[in-house]
Amino acid sequence: PADEPLLLSSYQVGDDLAELSPVAHLEPFRVGATLPDMPAWLDQDYCVNVPLESTYTAAWDSCPADVKYLVEHGRLPDE
Repeated sequence: PADEPLLLSSYQVGDDLAELSPVAHLEPFRVGATLPDMPAWLDQDYCVNVPLESTYTAAWDSCPADVKYLVEHGRLPDE
C-alpha cells in the first residue's frame, strides 16, 4: 500500500523432496508504526513469533546516551 512503502519479511524454507517451494511471509510497514511480531521459521512446519517492537525497545533503552545521540544525529556529541 502507498501509505506502507516498506516490507518486513520472514522466509519459510522449502523442501525439494516434498516438492514444497520456499514461502515469503510479507508484512507491509511504514516508518513510525509499531513493529509487529514476525515468525522465525525453525523448519518447514514450525515457527516462533519474534516480538520485534519489545525487543527493539529493550535494546534501545539499554543503549548508552552517547550511542543514542550518534544514531539520532549521525555524529557524537563532541564532534
